[in-house]
Amino acid sequence: MIVLRSFNDGLAKRNCFYHIFAIYMKLPHIFLLILLSLSIGKISSAQKNLGSWNTAIIKLGFAKKWTLVSELQLRSLHTFNYYYYQGYQTAIQFKLNNSVSFMAGIGKYDTYSDGGNFKTPIVTDEKRIWEQITFLQMINRIKLEHRYRVEQRFGSFGYRNRFKYRLNCVIPVNHIRLDAHTWYAYGNEELFFFDKAPYFESNRLGAGVGYQLNKNIALQTGLFHVFNYKINSKTSKDFLQLTLLYEQAWRKKAQVLKPVSSP
Repeated sequence: MIVLRSFNDGLAKRNCFYHIFAIYMKLPHIFLLILLSLSIGKISSAQKNLGSWNTAIIKLGFAKKWTLVSELQLRSLHTFNYYYYQGYQTAIQFKLNNSVSFMAGIGKYDTYSDGGNFKTPIVTDEKRIWEQITFLQMINRIKLEHRYRVEQRFGSFGYRNRFKYRLNCVIPVNHIRLDAHTWYAYGNEELFFFDKAPYFESNRLGAGVGYQLNKNIALQTGLFHVFNYKINSKTSKDFLQLTLLYEQAWRKKAQVLKPVSSP
């Protein structure tokens, strides 16, 4: 009886261990991504004053080739503190084919005073209309995105035109495609130009990791470097970048066939 009881106790402990291990393995990878993001921010903040660059993007398909895209962006001078910028925009996207898409949108972008979170007065109150074309290129599992955008900007500075080019690269790690539960690496660079002196305005360079949670939701985190150029000055700053992406593709509703009554 003693031997049998000891055997049952050992079996119970082993089963308990297996249950704990199973629960651990089922924990969403999102917690690992958050931990990685906080670790990056902690290490970088120890070296210098790291800002945060937070973005949420929602894509809702409403027809076969048409998608409504909305974006909210918040930026801070310190890590999750001293927020100085907020911008939100809405656009309509038309997908010509798997390689080419067009988009047009409008947005409002506010830059606040330094020294606090959304501290007034607002330094720049800007509204934009913009148009863009995007070309997708696949090289094995590597996805390259070439984005060209033209902006018409209205604000306290008057009216300005601006031109952007962004190269974005996404590489799936544990799957060939961005299926559910796929880790991926990403990198991008964006150049900003004016049609007047000084012509070149800014260069943005980012890199990090992302996780495709399911077919609708993806999360990204990484580091983002911004270099701004003016005729009399040059400035640069690093940011911890966090991005939430939600996409709901359009699906054609199945037709319900009504029974036809005999004459």
